[in-house]
Amino acid sequence: FRKDPSEYFESVARAASIIHALPQNEFHEVLSGPTTCRDFAQARLQTFSKHPDTDIARAFSWCTERLPHDESTVVIHGDLMGHNLMVDVNDPSRLSVIDWSDCCFGDPAFDIAVVTRGVRNPMKLVRGRERLVSRYNELRGRVVSIERVYLYEVILVMGWLARYLEEDPASGVGG
Repeated sequence: FRKDPSEYFESVARAASIIHALPQNEFHEVLSGPTTCRDFAQARLQTFSKHPDTDIARAFSWCTERLPHDESTVVIHGDLMGHNLMVDVNDPSRLSVIDWSDCCFGDPAFDIAVVTRGVRNPMKLVRGRERLVSRYNELRGRVVSIERVYLYEVILVMGWLARYLEEDPASGVGG
């Protein structure tokens, strides 16, 4: 993947499109999570609803104004980073996904946001975020908007900032 980031994005798009198409009814006994993408986003945001940091409060407000509609959740992996994707070097069409510990019912845009992580050109691939979303949409047939990916990127960044503030005694947050 390091030699050609577009191969990585192709693998992520393929894996996500297959995972997100898994029949939910076969996983209800082992997976949990909200039934709508709106509920999934609200659950992710809930921990920040009363956070004392002003930047997190502003981001929380921004996110609540952009909550997704009530469309159904899908099976998501939760961490489709490169270390969890295995591609057969002799046959790149063979793809395996490992570490399912973050798997749940969720919004497909979240799986993409975990990979793009708020970076416009992830893995230094020009317009990488847009290219990944576009390829996923081609493969999946269910449209994930770039705006929804932004929403989850902001939620991820809020979590990183909150953890940093809690670990930094000079921040006045946590302790």
